[in-house]
Amino acid sequence: MNQTESQASVRPGPPERWISLRELFGILVLFGVLVALSWPGMNSLKVLDDWTQWRHVRDFSGWADCFGPDSFGLLRPAKNLFYYGVFQADLDIPPVWHGATLLLYFAAAAAIYLLLRQVLESKAWSFAAMAIWALSPTQVSTVIWPSCANISLAVVFLCGYLHFHRKAVLRGRFDFRGIVPMSLCLVGGLFTYEAVVSAVGLAFLCDQLRRNAWSRSRVEIQCYVMAFLLTLAFLALRPLTNAVQEAGQFNMGFPPDTEKWQLFVSGPWILCRHLLMWLWPADNIEFASSFIWGESVTPLGAALCWLLVTVLGVAVLAFWKRAPWVAFGVAWFYAASFPTSNFVPVYCGPVEDYYIVLPGIGLAIAVAGLIRLAAAGLKRTSWSAVGRRAAWAALVLLVGWRVSWLPLFHHQAGLWDDPEQLYRSVMNSRPCQYQGALLTANECFGKGRYEEALALCDKVLEDAPWHTDVLPIIGQCLARTGDHDGAKEIFFAELARESSRLPYKRMLWRELAQIHLELEEYESAVGCLEPLVADPRHRHHMPAVFMLAEAWRELGNEQAAREVIEHGMAIYPSHPVMVLRGKAFLGAGKEADPPSGS
Repeated sequence: MNQTESQASVRPGPPERWISLRELFGILVLFGVLVALSWPGMNSLKVLDDWTQWRHVRDFSGWADCFGPDSFGLLRPAKNLFYYGVFQADLDIPPVWHGATLLLYFAAAAAIYLLLRQVLESKAWSFAAMAIWALSPTQVSTVIWPSCANISLAVVFLCGYLHFHRKAVLRGRFDFRGIVPMSLCLVGGLFTYEAVVSAVGLAFLCDQLRRNAWSRSRVEIQCYVMAFLLTLAFLALRPLTNAVQEAGQFNMGFPPDTEKWQLFVSGPWILCRHLLMWLWPADNIEFASSFIWGESVTPLGAALCWLLVTVLGVAVLAFWKRAPWVAFGVAWFYAASFPTSNFVPVYCGPVEDYYIVLPGIGLAIAVAGLIRLAAAGLKRTSWSAVGRRAAWAALVLLVGWRVSWLPLFHHQAGLWDDPEQLYRSVMNSRPCQYQGALLTANECFGKGRYEEALALCDKVLEDAPWHTDVLPIIGQCLARTGDHDGAKEIFFAELARESSRLPYKRMLWRELAQIHLELEEYESAVGCLEPLVADPRHRHHMPAVFMLAEAWRELGNEQAAREVIEHGMAIYPSHPVMVLRGKAFLGAGKEADPPSGS
């Protein structure tokens, strides 16, 4: 072991193990600010992935099912456990959902502070970096959306892994005392959010900032090897559990003919979009976004992004000694962005605000480093008056720039209480946002604005003619506006597609049954509804019960109608809608029966 390694192995950690009252007070104040800024979205209802994951866990036979893939086929047991726990506890109440999500986010912020207090070795600047991270408007989805709760938990696990990695390196011993907590945190993070595969690279960067030397001690290398092997084991385990390796089969944000080389070439553009979103979130925040090669990004645009990413990478190396925190923060952003920027083309993304949660830690550190450099310039007596004024200007601009986004955080949280406006903000963030247009069209349909919904559907088909998810919305709008033949043509064509999944077919059957009832084609309605009533494990079951009973009654088969209602009441014995409507239906049937002997 050389002299540098010996010094690194005995270098003491932070002098205080426990958090002081001043630190605790600051963190609690920050939590209060987060609650105030997030409050407009605390009563928002389930959207998008929430419904998919909720229906997924509702079919679980027990807790053991949580350790398989989630609703999108990804190996995230922590996400399954979160939703299944809420389901089992019967806590399907919006403030409870969002309160738990906010608490996990707060835990992530506290974990980042405790980690940075070690890495940056400054309490004040660590708190500043953590606050910059926590209050970015791009974090709102993670604060509000229960589908992102696992990301906050992954941040806690990642910070725990980096903390125990650092302790092992400083002790200079790779022993049981260090291996166990490191392994548990890393494995917990990987099974919570697969983007934690960047943990080994982040550990290397933290060690590099501490030592500022390219050589590595034996303990450091042993820690890297252990983490790398655990990461490989996780990646190898995913296919064994039938988890998907690529998100393309579920991700409608890409055209089906998108090639892997196009994703790789577009990787820097995706990274730059995330960087721009964080630096200037106004009108740039995206989720459920879209990508079309040649339109979202041209070959020239991709080439320019490659150049920008390369220049920033060279700047990291050039300024590592002069501005270590800034260089370290940008390098963290690069390393943490790698799993979600499609440099390895797995069809994740393409551009999502919640993909900046882990990389955003690095950007917050970089901004804190710039503010620190400006503040340090004010103390330099050797600087001229012009230099000191420039330092003041930089300090005011940097602080004002981040503080000015706080109202946008509050506004963005309020959008979650109005999904249509939320989706419109995505649709207007840049051209070819057909996903945002599709979601907005669905909201317009739900509000009875059928002509507006059809116009948005036309926009979706203009940008993405392959996007089959738009067809049922068109069919539903046509049915509601009286074009039953056009609606039936669409629904039958979609049912004939071999790739149509069962939940999708159930919705189509229900829509067709509704059309048949309106056209008084009761026998055809019965044919659509009987498969829906036979299986109660889906959201269309209860409406199908009433529709099938109505069809049988119109056909004159009162006995079959009563049996269907009784079947529904046996499955939902305490559901108020089922009980009230069921009793009313049965009562109406008795009144309609002719008197005995007549």
